[in-house]
Amino acid sequence: MLAIAGAGDLAGALAHRAAARGRFREVRLIDDTGTVAAGKALDIRQAGPVDGYDTRLAGHTGLDAFRGASVITIADRPGGGEWEGDAALQLIASLLPVAGKAPLLFAGARQRWLMEAAHRELKVPASRMVGSAPVAFDAALTSLAALAADRSALEIALHAYGRPPDHPVIAWDSAVCGAAPLERVLAPHERLAISERAKGLWPPGPVALASAAARVADALAFGTRREFTCFVFADRQLLPHGTAAAMPVALGAGGVLNVKRPALSPREQVAFDTAVQG
Repeated sequence: MLAIAGAGDLAGALAHRAAARGRFREVRLIDDTGTVAAGKALDIRQAGPVDGYDTRLAGHTGLDAFRGASVITIADRPGGGEWEGDAALQLIASLLPVAGKAPLLFAGARQRWLMEAAHRELKVPASRMVGSAPVAFDAALTSLAALAADRSALEIALHAYGRPPDHPVIAWDSAVCGAAPLERVLAPHERLAISERAKGLWPPGPVALASAAARVADALAFGTRREFTCFVFADRQLLPHGTAAAMPVALGAGGVLNVKRPALSPREQVAFDTAVQG
């Protein structure tokens, strides 16, 4: 079961995307404005016969609805934006007693601070928390590269690491297009133009964030061989203690399995070290 904290635009898009993917038998929208959560759940459930899914969906108001979840996602409130700040930290503190060992997935674009605060103040284990917004950011960069190269985005692998939006480090040196290095496909001025637009791609929209979160939620519940770029913590050889950053990560049922060192050129590595130390 996937439990989603909130019933805003991101939460609704995530519930719809997760239901359509059909991996979870049940998706719950949980928010103290219960009529909104119930209404969105009903709307998504009624779309099931049209889109060909039969996932159970329901809206709830109480914290007990988080009990038994395989993954708990922190999303957004109706009309209130993403869960962030002290209210979000209090939400996490309240749900931890009923969450069991479920991993916490932070779906919003402004929740890196919340991950760090939960780790620092609530002692939530680093391996239990993942932020999925960098997956959507990678997709946006890949789309721009595909347009510039006049190629399918499915042929391109391009990632950004560090601490977007202020300090994204685009890994041009390891990017590929088909079987060729992307640097051979895109001219220097085209890569520079994409790099300059990178900050403007943040925050990704709710649909992109929801698609990213749905895939990461699947990985956290069922495991995967795919590698993602997510906000995570790492040992001190990779990141300062208590710092969350966008890193390549292997995910499995229950949380983070392994955080990997990004494949960066020497110049990109300097930029990355500067970003995560800042």
